[in-house]
Amino acid sequence: NAAQLVACISGLTEFVQGNESQANTRMLVDSKLPEVLGRLVCKHDYGEDVSATDTCAIRLGTATLLLALLEGTERRAEVRLLQVLDLERIGEVAADCFRGGSSAAGDTRSADASLVEAGYTLYTLLRHLYDYHDEAVDAGVTTARALPPLSFDPAATGAVHARGKGEGEGAGGGSGGDKGGDGSSLRSRGGDVGRLIRRCELVNAVGELERVYFRVPDYCLLLTEESKQELLWGVDRETPGMQIQELFERADGLTREMLLQQRLSHSALWQLVMANKGIADNLVLSLALAQNAVIILRFSWEPPHGSHLEGLILFENYANTVMGSLQLLACIVVFLIYAIQKGPLRLQRDFKEATGYDLEELCALPLEKWRLSYVLLLVYYTMSDTQLLLGASLILSSVLGLTLSPLWFSTHLLDVVNKSADLQNVFMAVTLNGRSIAMTALFGAIIIYLFAVVGYATDGSIFMLGNFPDPDVPMCTNLLSCFLNALNEGLRSGDIGSFMSPTTVDDVGGYAFRFAYQFAFWAIVITILLNVIFGI
Repeated sequence: NAAQLVACISGLTEFVQGNESQANTRMLVDSKLPEVLGRLVCKHDYGEDVSATDTCAIRLGTATLLLALLEGTERRAEVRLLQVLDLERIGEVAADCFRGGSSAAGDTRSADASLVEAGYTLYTLLRHLYDYHDEAVDAGVTTARALPPLSFDPAATGAVHARGKGEGEGAGGGSGGDKGGDGSSLRSRGGDVGRLIRRCELVNAVGELERVYFRVPDYCLLLTEESKQELLWGVDRETPGMQIQELFERADGLTREMLLQQRLSHSALWQLVMANKGIADNLVLSLALAQNAVIILRFSWEPPHGSHLEGLILFENYANTVMGSLQLLACIVVFLIYAIQKGPLRLQRDFKEATGYDLEELCALPLEKWRLSYVLLLVYYTMSDTQLLLGASLILSSVLGLTLSPLWFSTHLLDVVNKSADLQNVFMAVTLNGRSIAMTALFGAIIIYLFAVVGYATDGSIFMLGNFPDPDVPMCTNLLSCFLNALNEGLRSGDIGSFMSPTTVDDVGGYAFRFAYQFAFWAIVITILLNVIFGI
């Protein structure tokens, strides 16, 4: 009966897996077992007495055993299975599994996961065999037969479509057309099956390089492009060990984000918003360019009073109102998408770094212990999120542009940063060293303050800015003005002596002080500190 068959298949799978010598695999591969498994997995019907649950178990167990035979580095199993298996029929069975998993309901709902898992397992089997076949062909090794292209009806509900070699890719998503491992365009329940089956190479227990295929969870496809770029540029890519370590450190946050995306994807409203995200995102900069073209025309050219061209001003006002309203709507959509996608995750991450508590652990604490700290940190983290602040400022600029002056729409041109990967990389390089730059700048301000103190304590009256033909302007009447003018004039002109009254060499003391004071400022502040900041 079905239960005994499933138990037998499970026993054979255990018999094969984990055997380092692979002697068990060789024995079974050389027997009639591959033919039996091929006929078993390709059967249309197992009989009226076999339930849907048992059917799922038989197909999943058979597919798992076939994959177990392919474990290891020997290639005799691939050659044997390519000889005896009907790959085209297996592809059809995989499509049936995906269709059944998509439409399972009522008493058969419990078989849903098993059906889908069987479909993925069969597709993994196809990927493995087609990859081996294509690599053998590329290496000039003659295979037993040419593999047929797989094709399914893509219009069927939950159907799977695999492009064969005749359609531009290795059949079944083989590596001949997919060196990167993306697979074919098999699709089930809206997910790209080919992208969910990945492969890697690792050194096994006997020191041999082995290729392993595995399935990744569906929600892994929901990781946003922004998070991918942040991960790409945020980890230490110079040291392989640190690269892996930082990846694992970020894994929890990335998983949280993908699970949040999965929950959001169940909302029809969110699906509608995300479907139009690209339109709203591109509309911000496109409208900004058009608005500023109108602004330049409006504030650079004034038609004669009473001219019939005055109607053009009315048209410009109307155009700015319409485009400004669209700009406001687009900014709100982009802001809400970012706030909903990133806001909760960033708050959880930063709060855990600050307190050591996850959000679930935090909520379990007495309310009075965390309410105030959470509110304060919420404000702090919100104000420190530059992307969130940029989105909020663009919304505010849209409102001010509609109510006060269209000149506020000029700020929307800053959205070019979000559209240019090169600019983002430049800013990323700056922000990664932001702490070093800020601390060096603070040190520079302290040095300039010390110069101001020395100048004020020695003789503040020598700091005069020439204002010919009017009287000279004193620049160091008190310590604060001395510091601010040294910071402003000294840095901008590159010479603090530009606003110091000159003297002759006859005044030995005054000349020596000015020489040492001005040269030290140039050497320490202008030459050393500024070059340190620019070098960072």
